[in-house]
Amino acid sequence: MRARNLKPKFFQNELLAPADPLYSLIFAGLWCLADRNGRLEDRPFQIHLSVNPARVYDGTERAIAWLCEHEFIRRYAVGGKRYIQIVAFDKHQIPHHREPSVYPAEQLQSLGLESNIIDEKPRACLGPDVGSELMKVGVINNLPPLNPESCFLNPESPILNPSMGSAQGQPRARPKRRGTKANRMPSEYTPGADIRAWAAENTPSVDFDYELGKCRDHTFRTARADWDAVLRNWLRTAHESSNSKPTAYKSMAKQAKTSALTTDELDNREIDKAIAVGLSDDEIFRHLQFIPIERIRQRRHDRDDTARKANGQY
Repeated sequence: MRARNLKPKFFQNELLAPADPLYSLIFAGLWCLADRNGRLEDRPFQIHLSVNPARVYDGTERAIAWLCEHEFIRRYAVGGKRYIQIVAFDKHQIPHHREPSVYPAEQLQSLGLESNIIDEKPRACLGPDVGSELMKVGVINNLPPLNPESCFLNPESPILNPSMGSAQGQPRARPKRRGTKANRMPSEYTPGADIRAWAAENTPSVDFDYELGKCRDHTFRTARADWDAVLRNWLRTAHESSNSKPTAYKSMAKQAKTSALTTDELDNREIDKAIAVGLSDDEIFRHLQFIPIERIRQRRHDRDDTARKANGQY
């Protein structure tokens, strides 16, 4: 079963509207069972189990026969197996491009013509005189006929969504979003001394040359004209990002650069600072998430022991 489109004109069709509502239900169910070309196996009982299991089987069989009689579907056989072709399916459905074509196409011989099996690519719907219309579109090019236009669910529109494809049902190629040279910083651009001075004053935590290199390699979605302004915004973003890190993380990183302290010693320093301001173990853990809670509790216990020894309580 697959998801399909249902158009408002479906409910206003001059044949379906006055007929048994079950016929419309079965017809819509056939869309969900069909492959990308509107074909499915002609197995009425299996269709009944899939789209109408709570009602009697005779209703499903009667609905399929009625749909065929009124040319909403066409029943045919290929290689001894029976199939159903939904009329004008490709005019009202746009299957996913990866959806496979499962069942064989109807042969032109079943329409009273001599030719090879119909090409599976969708083409414009032909009029009632299929034989003469095939000559107009060029049967030698394997352009397949479809069903009479009287079976369209929406006669005004030859395709489901004109903006999504051509009249032949072929999807339009989507333009790829790729950066161009105009969207990247020109190689000849060099920031002046005033930009460097501005960066030193307003974004002191940023490595200017490193961020400049990143900005040069970045491809923007739209073209830029004022590269000084672009670079200032880039530096502001980098500065704000560096300042958004936890205070404890920044202090650890700073100490690691300026001393040879071990990781355990750095952790102890951060825990001691937090204990000194009166934070509980859980509060310290929420603040210093990179240190396990067991380590924090052990450090507090060691500090208490050291304090008791200093006070002569042991």
